[in-house]
Amino acid sequence: MHYVAGVDLGATKIIAAIGDAEGNVLARAQTDTLAHEGSDAGVRRIARLIEQVAFVAGVDARKASAIGVGSPGPLDIKRGMILDAPNMKWKDVPLRDLLEAHFGVPVAVTNDCKAGGLGEHRFGSGQGTREMVYLGVGTGIGGCIIQNGQVVYGSTGNAGEIGHVVIDLAGPRCGCGAQGCLESISSGSGIGRAGQEAARTPEGGFLRDLAGGAPDQVHGGTVAQAAAAGDAAARAILSRAAKALGVACSNLMNLLGPEVVVLGGGVMAKNGPAFLAEIEAEAKKQVLAGCWAPVKLAALGEDSALRGALALALDRAGLI
Repeated sequence: MHYVAGVDLGATKIIAAIGDAEGNVLARAQTDTLAHEGSDAGVRRIARLIEQVAFVAGVDARKASAIGVGSPGPLDIKRGMILDAPNMKWKDVPLRDLLEAHFGVPVAVTNDCKAGGLGEHRFGSGQGTREMVYLGVGTGIGGCIIQNGQVVYGSTGNAGEIGHVVIDLAGPRCGCGAQGCLESISSGSGIGRAGQEAARTPEGGFLRDLAGGAPDQVHGGTVAQAAAAGDAAARAILSRAAKALGVACSNLMNLLGPEVVVLGGGVMAKNGPAFLAEIEAEAKKQVLAGCWAPVKLAALGEDSALRGALALALDRAGLI
């Protein structure tokens, strides 16, 4: 029996799974990352979780065909190394080598958003396509480009940073230092910052109240909650975010000609079908004739990256 392990490594939690040769999940478990304890402790935590989930599945982790990991980056894909994960404060972590030394099996490491795109391509909303683009819209925005059925890494290994495509030259300053990036407008953090600014105005009273009277406590979830209740200020923030995502989708359609654009991540999950509909409507307004592709919500939800990590392991083992 062939089986693989997959890991979705995040700044707050680690999820691990054992999958069969078709990528079906046999068992899964999760734990807190506790990134403040440092990368050495974090890698040990990953290894223990793999061992734990293997025990639940009734298999030996050291006899897995391979292990796949989706990790925050930037990464050195060729060496399987985390170069700098700022949300975890991990730098120059040779994750692949450490896990291979521990388990004695092949390990492959990729960016967490590329893992999400790979998961959706193999098992979710992009299944059956050869050309696909995935946007993970969460605290930040990442992307994954699939061409001819393969993830595009580019010469640096970090191609697909869709969140840092500039949408509005007069837009807000992004955390990367540029102005008007998609991430600065449409990510959970960008929506939260816009909500904080609105909560300091007379029109933002409802947002301010939801945050207990403290504008600095407004976050993306607060804006989603206020918009669902009909608050005009919150709806305006989400409308701007949706339109920016629609422009980004149309740009990707014009540039890459995908069969489908898949949107996943926490922002998409929190804001419902009306948010997706506004993204799609804006994309239709902007796209060139003949370049349109359907815009779909990720089918795997929070498991996109985990299933992608399993697919990565299957590829590493030569099972797919």
